[in-house]
Amino acid sequence: MQLTPNSYFRKILLTGGLIIISCVSLMGCSDGQHKKEVQQYIASIKAKPPKPLPPLPPIKQYPMLKYEVANLRSPFEPNTIQDTAAKRPKEVLENFPLDSLHLVGIITRGQQTWGLITAPDGKLYQITIGQHLGQNDGTVVAVHEKHLDIVEMIEEGDSKTEHHTKLTLWTGSHNITSAAK
Repeated sequence: MQLTPNSYFRKILLTGGLIIISCVSLMGCSDGQHKKEVQQYIASIKAKPPKPLPPLPPIKQYPMLKYEVANLRSPFEPNTIQDTAAKRPKEVLENFPLDSLHLVGIITRGQQTWGLITAPDGKLYQITIGQHLGQNDGTVVAVHEKHLDIVEMIEEGDSKTEHHTKLTLWTGSHNITSAAK
């Protein structure tokens, strides 16, 4: 689109007119009387006393708790607990939590008795006295007709506590009972 001299001149007049009207409008805002009214209003607001603040709620008193750490291990020092599981190769059933293992049968041949355990990997494993299972250094201490006796070492602070657990034959529901000693 080409601009003709006539349309170019109109465009300049229109732009210039808008600029002049804007400047005149802004000059009206700088009226000294209006400025004085605004300043007086602000001064009257500042002269009013502030509204009082509501009182603070009462502070609740909580019982003081004694925090004793003398008998705990420092988190900045290496753990001094002897980890028996670290001294031997890990067995397959130690990769699974104890509550995910199911005792599905007991086999006896001669004097030797084994428990048959299914694991989350879908495989069937044989286990007998002295073998390990679960993630808490669990050891089978007895194989009975309907359950396995397991001793786990649970770390509590800087010591380990012995937990006796029974893994009973799987019936489709919870099959673990535990007792700390």
